[in-house]
Amino acid sequence: MKMCRIRIVVVCPWFIDTAILPTATRVILAGIPLTPISRVAGAIVNAATDPNWDTSGATYSIPDDGSVIRIERQELAVGIYKILNDRVHAGMRYVFLLRIHDWSLSCYDITEYSMASSTMPMS
Repeated sequence: MKMCRIRIVVVCPWFIDTAILPTATRVILAGIPLTPISRVAGAIVNAATDPNWDTSGATYSIPDDGSVIRIERQELAVGIYKILNDRVHAGMRYVFLLRIHDWSLSCYDITEYSMASSTMPMS
């Protein structure tokens, strides 16, 4: 991804203090600090504009109205995270191979159609 100049990060806020939060949820969360939308927006801007390539794959966690916590991708490469990562990558390879297979079949069908059309007598 670095060759394409693409960095991938994820921002994971806690419950955000917006009007979309239902009253029942607000009652359950009473007394627990909600994440202000400005903190989420700030984390997104920071994650999107950070020029450090080492932050690619990092997670920005915003657990409450406190500080934003950056979790480096290396910390998410062990235990259950490794198992999930391996499964996701295996699934992505499988989907990629299916698409390549479907594409090659499509090309084959087009070639067969073209060959059949060229040998048909014109009336």
